[in-house]
Amino acid sequence: MPKPGNSRWAAHARPIITKVIRENPEADEKQLRQLISEQYPYGIREHHPYKQWLLEVRAQLNLRFRGKVTRDKPPKNLPPTPLFQP
Repeated sequence: MPKPGNSRWAAHARPIITKVIRENPEADEKQLRQLISEQYPYGIREHHPYKQWLLEVRAQLNLRFRGKVTRDKPPKNLPPTPLFQP
């Protein structure tokens, strides 16, 4: 999965999402998702612009509620899994 912020669509979406988050500091994650969804600026919710929007929403909400940006990395300290079972 691509990282947030790697396209012009994500760069365009970033200030819109940030504005909604800043204007609603008391909102919980579910409420913010609804408010952010209402501000979607690209028309049809499909293809690359929508995917970049969703990546940017995920990144900013993770930063807001969990203090980190999700990069979809596997968890650390997992035992190695063999590709083929003998």
